[in-house]
Amino acid sequence: MCFLIQGVKKLKEIEDKFEARPMINRFKEFESLSKKYPEEFKKILDSGHIYPNYFAPVITRECENFFISPMRYRLRPHGSKEEIPSQYNVFNARLDSLSKRKSWRPLIGKNHGIVILKRFYEWVEGSEGKKT
Repeated sequence: MCFLIQGVKKLKEIEDKFEARPMINRFKEFESLSKKYPEEFKKILDSGHIYPNYFAPVITRECENFFISPMRYRLRPHGSKEEIPSQYNVFNARLDSLSKRKSWRPLIGKNHGIVILKRFYEWVEGSEGKKT
């Protein structure tokens, strides 16, 4: 399973390639929150690396327009009272489990966003069986 992604950090690059407009007010609000609460509102790294629970630019569609907003890389389980759950923290799924898992099934065909990726990294078992 993918545990780390490398996204596109430059909003202008996303804006030009995908004809999407940044939601400036949302980015300003996120910037303010990330300064006030850096552990809860983690930014995409300079390298573009995005770990689970970090925020990244995401393209969404509203009516016929595409917008870019900062969003957290993970799924908040239904009924979770915590913003960042300590248990059952889910951030991606395999295609074959989307329709089978109760955390993903109700979301199919609903609100979607696009994270522009350059790379994704997967856990690989090494010679001693350890994941690297």
